[in-house]
Amino acid sequence: MDLGRIPLLLTNIEQRWLRTFLDAPEANFLLPDDLHQLLAKRLHGVVPFDRSFWQRNQLSGDDLQDERNLSCLRLIVIALRSHQFLQLDRDDQTVMLLPVRLRYNMMTNRYSLVAQTDDGVFIRKHLHNLVGLRQGRPLTKKQWATAQQAYADYCQSHRAYFHLQLTDVRNGRERCYASFAAFDKKSYRAHDGSYQLMIAYYTFDEADIVNRILALGPAVIVLPDQPDDDEKDIETFGSQTSTHLRQQVVERLKVALPLYAE
Repeated sequence: MDLGRIPLLLTNIEQRWLRTFLDAPEANFLLPDDLHQLLAKRLHGVVPFDRSFWQRNQLSGDDLQDERNLSCLRLIVIALRSHQFLQLDRDDQTVMLLPVRLRYNMMTNRYSLVAQTDDGVFIRKHLHNLVGLRQGRPLTKKQWATAQQAYADYCQSHRAYFHLQLTDVRNGRERCYASFAAFDKKSYRAHDGSYQLMIAYYTFDEADIVNRILALGPAVIVLPDQPDDDEKDIETFGSQTSTHLRQQVVERLKVALPLYAE
């Protein structure tokens, strides 16, 4: 028996997710018209989820009615599907990018590209920072496979974590969970009874993480390293510790304090 040919039936939840996706005009560019029409026909009787709830709770984020944003998204999707380089024109120079992932944060409604630069460094750029993006030359199978493995190795070795202590200031818990919904995390009660989170991230997300923490204000406290961290958690969540991120937040606050004093 060829196990690779056994069909998998979609659950009711999966069918509703797919139908909701098909009904979202901003996602039309992701599928060819013929495939979109076929799926819509097959799922005609499926009830989609109520998107109004998500839309009410989303930040404004990336406007896909803006042709420039939509053009960038199309280029990224084509490059990932067809295994092509992308070219970014900046300051009279062209940067070659090897795309590996397209990421989307539903809460902030923002897209970002994870790509490898000429010197092998992985970066993440938001859609609004990709002005001047152009299609590049095709990748060989070896280049694509090498980039995918390099990205997997990079993520494994650049995984970090930090501890947050949550308070109920201005719905702190709810806002914190919403802000870090896309990140792996573990919640627990500390010995002093406080409610805390251990959150994992990749180091190329560090600037974004710091911004999220600062946006939460006094609702959270970034804690120093915890001496009783479980070795299994550290193995799962990463090696770079909470103290490093805490210092980044402190440095940002030092720069901001004089502005508030004025």
